[in-house]
Amino acid sequence: MESTISLLIRIAPFAIASAFSGSLLAATIVILTGKGDAKARALWFSLGIATANIFVIILSYFLTNLIFNAVENTPATVSAVFDVVLGALFVFIAIKVAASKPKKKPEKKQQIPEKGTSAQLGRYYLVGFVAMITNLTSIPLIIVVVKETVDSSVEILGQIVVLLFTFLMVMMPVLIPWILYSVSPEYARKILEPVNRVILKYGKRVSYIAFFIFGGFLIIRGAIEVVIIGETRLG
Repeated sequence: MESTISLLIRIAPFAIASAFSGSLLAATIVILTGKGDAKARALWFSLGIATANIFVIILSYFLTNLIFNAVENTPATVSAVFDVVLGALFVFIAIKVAASKPKKKPEKKQQIPEKGTSAQLGRYYLVGFVAMITNLTSIPLIIVVVKETVDSSVEILGQIVVLLFTFLMVMMPVLIPWILYSVSPEYARKILEPVNRVILKYGKRVSYIAFFIFGGFLIIRGAIEVVIIGETRLG
């Protein structure tokens, strides 16, 4: 039986990469630097992201389990096909990101209400949920982690630890700014605003290079597994 530590090491690059979401970080900083109940708005935005994060992890875990259980006699083949398909998806995303043009800056900054009513806070929750559910940089990485977890022989408690680690990594771009701004807004600005500028400047390049590497790795690993399975059956 595989150990939890072994699985954590295997999924760590994907889980850690999911923490580098420039869009979530930038949105959180914009909300936190607003007037009035900025921390309350950012908290509800974070809760929306957390809800979507949990939803994606649970749904992908359930569907992956369903697929592996449906083809109980050929799990290795399914795993290899998963790798090739996910690798192709990563390469597609990398090409899409590399080919995308920078978005034009809006002429007028949107006004944020100073006081957060229940309806307004609810909107921030919804915005957070939608931001996460449409986050093409984090969701494919979560799916890879879930696939690796389901395909492992780690017991259920160990799998929960791995998925919880991934959940926390995805939440880092919103949790860290919120905690820093809660402790010291001035100190947080000195740290996070330069970080945000660097991510906005170089994030796109780093993102598509990382996705090309992950995609290439998954496709090669899946193709090798397919060849080995084919040779085993012919032999």
